[in-house]
Amino acid sequence: MSCKDPPAIGEAKLYVQGLHLENLLTKFVIATPPWEPSDELIKNIYSYAAAVLLSPKLSAYKGNIPKNVLFAILRQYRFDLPVGIEHNPANWAKVKNAIEFAFTQLRSKFKKTIAANLKLHAKDKNHAPKAQHKNIFALTQIMVENTQCEVNVLLCRKTFIKDSSTGFWDAVDLELAKQSPASLVVVPMSPSAFHHILKKDPGLHGVDNYQIDETIDALQQDVDNIIEAANVTAVTSENDVEGGEDDD
Repeated sequence: MSCKDPPAIGEAKLYVQGLHLENLLTKFVIATPPWEPSDELIKNIYSYAAAVLLSPKLSAYKGNIPKNVLFAILRQYRFDLPVGIEHNPANWAKVKNAIEFAFTQLRSKFKKTIAANLKLHAKDKNHAPKAQHKNIFALTQIMVENTQCEVNVLLCRKTFIKDSSTGFWDAVDLELAKQSPASLVVVPMSPSAFHHILKKDPGLHGVDNYQIDETIDALQQDVDNIIEAANVTAVTSENDVEGGEDDD
């Protein structure tokens, strides 16, 4: 637009330039791909999901309780979540799906690991000889593979209470609820108090050739603290919002 243009010509040029700018913005919006969880976010979700399931303070493996804890972790640390994504139902559903998928994969891995440790072949009716079993330390090592968790005495405790029977996650959840049925908050057993239980393991599974660290790694301690702070309210805080049933 030139200073010499009559007012009508100047307004026409401004209108055309406005249309051009609007067209460019429209093309930019159309060209922007839908948001998807990044590889980094998926990795973080998986790592923290493992830490949640392996926490000695978790009161249930299935249902909303473990998912609520992980939602709380994501809201606290954000990682690369877009600002306000919780208010975008379509994108937030993708986060929910990623969380549910991570828990499903981990529960399946844990269940198969425990079952494979007791039987040489899945179709075997009888357990393999104890000498062919992995001891609790070796078994826990497998369960923390590809996570940021480290084997310690409390993680071994979580491995100890699992079994490979049909519906064993539900059975384990019932066992956890018995520990404190009123509040659904697990009172953690101290590492030293658990040692007498671990002493029984070599007589049942594998060989006593290991020493278990009592030190809790930083990530696991962080997750344990979050669970301890949120466990009482987690049952109701997200029930209606997150929902969903587990299929394993």
